[in-house]
Amino acid sequence: MRYVSLSDVKVGQQLAFGIYDYHGKCLAELGDYIDNKIQFYLEDNGFRGVYIEDKETEEIRVNPIVFPKKRAVMMRDVLFCHIPECQEHAETIVQELKKSGDMQLDYLDPRGEKDYIYAHSVNVAIIAGVIGLKMGMPAKRVEQLILAALLHDVGRQRLPDNIGENRGRLSQEEYLTMKLHPSISVQMVREKGYVTEEVRNAILYHHENEDGSGYPDRLTTEKIPVFAKILHVADVYDALTSVRPHKGAYLPIEALEYLEGGAGISFYGPAVSALEDCVPEFPKGTGVFASDGMSGTVLKNIAESKGRPMIVTDKGEIINLSKQGFNNLLLTSIVEHAEYTIEENEVHRREMISGKRHFRLMIVDDQKTNLLLLKDILEEYYELTLLKSGEQAIDFIDNNTCPDLILMDINMPGMDGIQTATIIQQKTSYMVPILFVSSNNDLNTVLACRNLGCAGYIVRPYNSVYIKSAIKEILTGESGQIC
Repeated sequence: MRYVSLSDVKVGQQLAFGIYDYHGKCLAELGDYIDNKIQFYLEDNGFRGVYIEDKETEEIRVNPIVFPKKRAVMMRDVLFCHIPECQEHAETIVQELKKSGDMQLDYLDPRGEKDYIYAHSVNVAIIAGVIGLKMGMPAKRVEQLILAALLHDVGRQRLPDNIGENRGRLSQEEYLTMKLHPSISVQMVREKGYVTEEVRNAILYHHENEDGSGYPDRLTTEKIPVFAKILHVADVYDALTSVRPHKGAYLPIEALEYLEGGAGISFYGPAVSALEDCVPEFPKGTGVFASDGMSGTVLKNIAESKGRPMIVTDKGEIINLSKQGFNNLLLTSIVEHAEYTIEENEVHRREMISGKRHFRLMIVDDQKTNLLLLKDILEEYYELTLLKSGEQAIDFIDNNTCPDLILMDINMPGMDGIQTATIIQQKTSYMVPILFVSSNNDLNTVLACRNLGCAGYIVRPYNSVYIKSAIKEILTGESGQIC
């Protein structure tokens, strides 16, 4: 079997898995051939793609952990907040995960946009279970973690339709309303039946960040329950790898890079590391291109050789790309380009992770290399002013229109970043947000910056995806990490 993106789905192809909606209705059976009716359903419901059977890839078997028919039942029970049934589903997921081997997330979920909330909840449950087991949690604890994951977004049903369904970008007012959903979810769970306090707290705090910049209570790392930390990582990973009306999907490796960039600041580092060990760069059944012109479909991923899978080439040969002789080949996923042209995909990505061109950023850092690096990352999106000292920054504020955001280094000779930020806040009546960028990763430094009321804190080395997403959230209120 192999995965084909929606744009490549054709009448006459044979389905490798059945298709169900979140009410449990079967729309197409495993083995059915795609006809015009099925193709229209896939397009109308915004499916990312489907797995199909063909002779060229008949040796490839993909394990989705939970097969579509069972997944549909889980989605329905999430919809109605059936707590006893969700507990049983949690037990099932743990059993399947323990049988699945090392690369447990070796699957690309082809779900539709209209099923997003409920499919997302099941996916987060599976991902959280993978993380919990990898971190060495006992099975019974992982079951409780998975139960929390299944129920973590049920409150979104009670939000206004344009917000609860998240059918597009949110305004600032809508975003503030969206932030109520963890509390509403806890309320719904209380109404429907008993769960432990640990499960309730995981649901309530799954959008808290390690540095205290999350919601609803701006908890810092030591106060965030470990279940909530894991749910946060699983939630963001699944959101980033999903297609939404306002964005394309990240590849698994891109989503992991985003999480890595925020580890210790937004995300719980051990949970990110555990997830990394279970996510292949190229999921089984997806197509790849090699830099020598070879193309094929991933047959098997090898845990100790991530990013170098075994493939079935388009000529029918089986090649292990981790072996000597193939180490220098660069691989590209077909999925990366399948839904959009490169240009269209980049537009969607920019809408998700960047601000708008009219925003003005001031970057203050005594190291020229740091200034130039940020310039390369941000100049395409923003109007930039680059300054090398706190004194220059204060002089600029005194004599120019204030920027929309300041990126401030902490360790500078003379006036350091915290001193500079304190003066700027006084001069601007705290109206200009300040994002600290530093090599310091100790909690005291983070808390000192937070006590100033800073907009955020990023530790070097960072990747471009994370810093652009952080800036976008500060400037627009539209989170790069989807709610």
